Amino acid sequence: MDDSSLKSRIVSTAARYGLFSDAPGRCILMVSGGADSVALARLVPELFQKHTYTILHVNHGLRGEDAKRDEAFVCNLADELGILPSKRTTALYQDLLLDNCH
Repeated sequence: MDDSSLKSRIVSTAARYGLFSDAPGRCILMVSGGADSVALARLVPELFQKHTYTILHVNHGLRGEDAKRDEAFVCNLADELGILPSKRTTALYQDLLLDNCH
């Protein structure tokens, strides 16, 4: 899929589901660090320029050092794009283990 076709699909999908209003607003882009979310993080602010964006990455604590690298990558991406980064780290794995022990 070429760049213009991808952009067209993003715009039409956003319109179909009413994702972006015509009025300026604040939007949170959830970015895992994978190819799909990174592509959207790069394209959505370009396509919907009226809005202010924050990139949010959640490290669930499930993949050790790989997850830490993803987190650093997403924070660097946000800096590169000039978008305010936000990150959350949670001990989801530990919480699940504790819940299953009771």
